[in-house]
Amino acid sequence: MTMRIFDVTAAALLVACGVLVLDTPALAGPPPDQRGRLIHRRVAPASGAVIRLYQRTAPDLTLEIEGQDVLFTKRFGVASSEITIVSGRDRIAFVVAPMMLTVSSASTTVRMTPATAQAVRPRLDELIRSSPAYRDGVALLKRVTVGERTPLNLLILPARAFLEGAAGDTSALVAMRQWARSVAARPRVVRVGFQKTPGDCWELYSQEAIEAWMELEDCLRNAPWNGWPWSTNCWGIYDIRAVGAAVWWAKCVSIS
Repeated sequence: MTMRIFDVTAAALLVACGVLVLDTPALAGPPPDQRGRLIHRRVAPASGAVIRLYQRTAPDLTLEIEGQDVLFTKRFGVASSEITIVSGRDRIAFVVAPMMLTVSSASTTVRMTPATAQAVRPRLDELIRSSPAYRDGVALLKRVTVGERTPLNLLILPARAFLEGAAGDTSALVAMRQWARSVAARPRVVRVGFQKTPGDCWELYSQEAIEAWMELEDCLRNAPWNGWPWSTNCWGIYDIRAVGAAVWWAKCVSIS
């Protein structure tokens, strides 16, 4: 059994208390705004998309991915999260909260709960299918690659998996499963009793990330809500663990 860095409750507390600083220095960011302070910037080599990570408060992170004429934004929160995609003049937003999903465009808002699902689901599906921003956002995320050994990968892939789930696409889930299996199969050596190196920090982080993924898969298989979008509750728990693990990794690297 692998060593867990923390459980879900501890992860939420760590997100609330930690400061996230990723593996490369942040460029000078814009003045403080609703997104907070720019703490990381990188250009995805294959697609040329610009990836930015902002922090407003310790548990309030915003991930931005900007491609040609497409802007994807995900705001992480302990209680809920929000995905917004803007492409040209079209915009679509997903707000995920416990047992509620709200999807909105410039002209329409659809809210769905378990009690209203049967009546509302056709309208929700039509809103998503008819959105050029949705299609362009998914296509952008499919083109973005950031490498295996960075927590950014496990923040981006779940967002893509959630969006793809609306169309019944599981390719991002398959990519996450392949990453977990690949990392789990590698020999690990973590020193005990010495100051940790960045490599040691990554090994411990990857153990937590794999356990978070295994918990997510188990939740998706057994969720009584039977598939998208009620699996959003599973993704919400995963987001807490993924962000918490990234905070832990950043702190470990900073003191190694």
